[in-house]
Amino acid sequence: MAQKFHVLGALLASVCFAGTTQASEFTGVLNEAASVAGERPGAPPTLVKTPLLRLAQAEISVTRAEERETSGGETAPEKAADTDRDAAGDEVAEEPADETAGEAADEINDKDGAADSAGAEKGAADGAKSETPEGEASDSEASESDTSGGAESAPAEMKAEDAPEADSAPTAAESPAEDGLSTEDGAGPAEDTVPAEGEGADAACAGAEEAFAKAIGEDGADALEAYVEDFPDCSLSDVARTEIDRREAAAEEVERVSRDAESRISDMEKKLQEETRKGVATAAENQAPFLALACDTLAASPEDPERPADVPGVPFAILDAPRAIEACETALAANPDEPRLEFQLGYALDKAGRDDEAMEHYRKAADADYTHAWTLIGTMYDFGEGVPEDDAEAITWYRRAAEAGDALAQRYLGTKYRNGEGIEENWEEAAKWYGLAAEQGDAFALNEMGWLYETGRIVEQDDVKAATYYRQAAEKGNRTAQHNLGLAYLYGRGVAQDPVTGALWLSRAAEAGDTDSQSELAGLYREGRGVDKDPELALTWLRRAADAGNASAQNELGLAYERGDGVEKDMVQAARWYRKAALAGEGSAQNNLGVLYRDGNGLPQDDEKAVSWLQKAADQGNAVALANLAFMYMEGGNGVEADPMRAANLMLEALAQGEDRAERLLIDDNARGQPAAFRRAVQERLQDKGLYNGPIDGILGRGTQAALRRFQELRG
Repeated sequence: MAQKFHVLGALLASVCFAGTTQASEFTGVLNEAASVAGERPGAPPTLVKTPLLRLAQAEISVTRAEERETSGGETAPEKAADTDRDAAGDEVAEEPADETAGEAADEINDKDGAADSAGAEKGAADGAKSETPEGEASDSEASESDTSGGAESAPAEMKAEDAPEADSAPTAAESPAEDGLSTEDGAGPAEDTVPAEGEGADAACAGAEEAFAKAIGEDGADALEAYVEDFPDCSLSDVARTEIDRREAAAEEVERVSRDAESRISDMEKKLQEETRKGVATAAENQAPFLALACDTLAASPEDPERPADVPGVPFAILDAPRAIEACETALAANPDEPRLEFQLGYALDKAGRDDEAMEHYRKAADADYTHAWTLIGTMYDFGEGVPEDDAEAITWYRRAAEAGDALAQRYLGTKYRNGEGIEENWEEAAKWYGLAAEQGDAFALNEMGWLYETGRIVEQDDVKAATYYRQAAEKGNRTAQHNLGLAYLYGRGVAQDPVTGALWLSRAAEAGDTDSQSELAGLYREGRGVDKDPELALTWLRRAADAGNASAQNELGLAYERGDGVEKDMVQAARWYRKAALAGEGSAQNNLGVLYRDGNGLPQDDEKAVSWLQKAADQGNAVALANLAFMYMEGGNGVEADPMRAANLMLEALAQGEDRAERLLIDDNARGQPAAFRRAVQERLQDKGLYNGPIDGILGRGTQAALRRFQELRG
């Protein structure tokens, strides 16, 4: 029997997840290991099937239009860029003698970017993030692999979003104004492909992206180290080095845990052998609890409220299925009436992909009223694993477990109501279930409650409560909450404004892989806000976010290459990064790519593609693209025919969003120098809206100006 004990002891030590008397000692290690190991394909349930929530690394659970609904503001301040044309019309209606034609359209700023946004800070909901499918969890248990940042020694307080000073902003960018307004339908962008990394750059980087994708999927650090040797100066090398450091640190910590586990197993083995020798109990009687401990240590879910108090649980992503199955089968044979072991065997089989067997054991545990088994049966129906996919059946099981107090089921049920999956969308019910899960300390639910209070969605808006919830989730290691808390401190929303503390929390989220935080941190280092100004580090963080697929960061990196800001000016690379972001749906990048095609700058001149990309951006409500198209349709050219009414519609939409050129053109300069047909069209549109009742004479006098300001008020 001692030999059996020894084998199981070695088994537990080898996977490094044996329990200690304090589960908290393991939590950070397991979550870090989970983030290194990767996520379970298709997890977590209840969110993955909502494509509208997949917003390019943004990790928000509602559309930006919904955020604007609750915040009542734009998504970002705007700023100006290139001078690209003077628009002067042939037909000029009679104007006051002291006005000079042609001034309205000089310095037409046509580029769009977020990193150098200037002006007012963002609205309450614009910076905060609600979790997305990728952000909720890494396994069927949603075991918060999001916590890889760890709570560590959190700053005393923490949240908000950077808006650099207008005077210091380079004149080549303008932040997106994505308010969801549509213009007339336009054709989608023509087929575009992203050039290889070697085009316009060092040929040694050709194939670097493909090599990185392969290396990052390998276990350990060897493949990544080989990548760095092969591509030392390519853009992804910094990401690879960071990941190598992270994996090596996690491996060292897991080794420490393994030593603790081996010690615990050894102590128990000695105790049981001594009790058997003294005749206190038979070896078989003593073996049963020890075997149960082995199963608990290898296969307990960290989300299971009924697991032993001193067992931290193993996140699904790092569960060693073969060893866990062996241990739990042996334990269940010795403890046949223990539903916890039945459940844990199902959990291990689930990880092994043996869905039918997993479901069989989940059901046996469920029949014995093991609450967490009800939750996992819900996930099986949610994904169609071992059973046909069935949202309604999943909700039935989630509700049963949630009503019994299972925090994970409460979270999942809240998400079902939030997303309207298998049930009618109901934010009141979502808030109810998130609130119950948050009361039990569920980090995901805590962040969601913070978002609800920050945006005033369902509950009364309260920045202080929002920051409190964010802090609780952030201290548990939830990187989305760390991002939100960092933003709160940057702007003083619900906490005293403290850029240093804000930068600390954003740094923590950025290190944990939150790409929005990486992009924010780049802005802080660029401006020297809350951190020492460091353009090189700013570029490092921006590139890290861009390499990870953050579309906003890709657009900003394109702007950096276009301006030569921190890098050698390279229009081919600018176009490459714009295209990456544009293909991901980033409106600012779609505008910027359209401008490059229009001007033949870094790309072959192509009017059709220019109009297509600009229209794509305008359809997302991008104010800069709206104005760019308006100028094109005002007089024709660049592949479009003159269309004064369409130009008026586009320019008024841009004005409604506060686009600088639109306001300067229509209000400050009375559209002097622009075609008379365009000016008449503006008056006609205002008349159609019931805002103007004067003559349609193309003279934007006091009556037209009053109507334009009223239009701004109504749309603002």
